[in-house]
Amino acid sequence: MDATVRGPTHRRAQGNQDYDNRDSLRFEKINVRRVQFDGPVAVVCLVVNAETALASPDVAVSILQEWVRFEELDYYRIASPDCNGTRRVFFYEVAESIGVYWARDRGEDPVDLKVPISKRTARWDPILSQLHTIAQKVDAELVLPVQVAAPSYFSDHQHSAPSEPAGS
Repeated sequence: MDATVRGPTHRRAQGNQDYDNRDSLRFEKINVRRVQFDGPVAVVCLVVNAETALASPDVAVSILQEWVRFEELDYYRIASPDCNGTRRVFFYEVAESIGVYWARDRGEDPVDLKVPISKRTARWDPILSQLHTIAQKVDAELVLPVQVAAPSYFSDHQHSAPSEPAGS
């Protein structure tokens, strides 16, 4: 199992081992080994730079549920690195509905989670869906006249610079 995501190794001038970009998120392409593939596979990893990131399996699943709302993948990986590598990691195989949470910084063994992740909806999602349906009906039924562009000032003057006033 490949559970290492190398994060930035920047250190503050005072020697503090936290990074300069604390409390931030980014996506990285990384290579991991997955059971159903023979060799390393490039995947997208959500990197969360925060001391409290991935504090528990429940927090990791909550972050995953939010990500699933916006992007459908067959594999999700979330990592919280420190200057030495990965502090905590959570990865999830969609087809098997199995995730693994590993708090390496606490010396814990990886925890297998059989958690079916469903796409959660926000309160406004049904309303947006209704508006989308209405807009599609309007587009299908409404025939707008084709407007021919009127000649513009620039097409008549070919983008010439204004002339200088007399006497300048």
